[in-house]
Amino acid sequence: MDHIGWRDWTRGTIGSLTRSITVPLWMSSGIATLISQALFFILATIDWRHPHFDVDWPHSLMGPRSGASEGEFHVGPVVYFALGGLGWTMTEYTLHRGLGHRRGWRNRFTREHMRHHGKSHYFSPLYLKLIALTVVGGAMALLLSMFLPSSIVVPTVAGFSLTYGYYEWLHRHLHKTGPRTRVGRYLRMHHFHHHYANPESNEGLTTPFWDMVFRTHVPVKVVNVPSRYAMPWMLQFPDDYRVV
Repeated sequence: MDHIGWRDWTRGTIGSLTRSITVPLWMSSGIATLISQALFFILATIDWRHPHFDVDWPHSLMGPRSGASEGEFHVGPVVYFALGGLGWTMTEYTLHRGLGHRRGWRNRFTREHMRHHGKSHYFSPLYLKLIALTVVGGAMALLLSMFLPSSIVVPTVAGFSLTYGYYEWLHRHLHKTGPRTRVGRYLRMHHFHHHYANPESNEGLTTPFWDMVFRTHVPVKVVNVPSRYAMPWMLQFPDDYRVV
């Protein structure tokens, strides 16, 4: 029997689970949001300080229990930080799929995104991104603080915000420089297939996870790039990018 790598196994498993599911475009973003928020509130009920991860509903939502020893390491903040990062990947996919390619819509996000697709070297000004992050992060912190203690809210919002910052760096990096690793090669081909072949596929940038869940993931062998959009580094990888 041939050896099956973990990546192929994961893709095959997710594909098998979703092959019979057809999710309309307008529903996928909402479903992704519900899944993420349900997971968040389930994990928020777990007392991560105890070795058996006892669930204490609703007291764990109201604040930490008393009696924790000083200097004891709590895995809770790490989990909530990671969950905040996962929340960004969901938000990224939701915005991209729900608003990114809605021609005729007058919102600023759609206009900026369509301009980026028309001019691959164009990125929205930094001040717009900082304003958006401040508004979204502030609203997220305010909303969560109505139901959850700061020990949960702070790491969650931090994970969300820092993962967004990583997304912005990664997006520019994919456009500006060529790949040096197998992961870099995969991420670029995944992303530029979305740019130049089918804008309704491969819509996640930081991770292909949501694309796999909602069947918008397309494996890529070669990316056909219009000559006017070809970036100089693409010419160094003729097996991956065909300038047409």
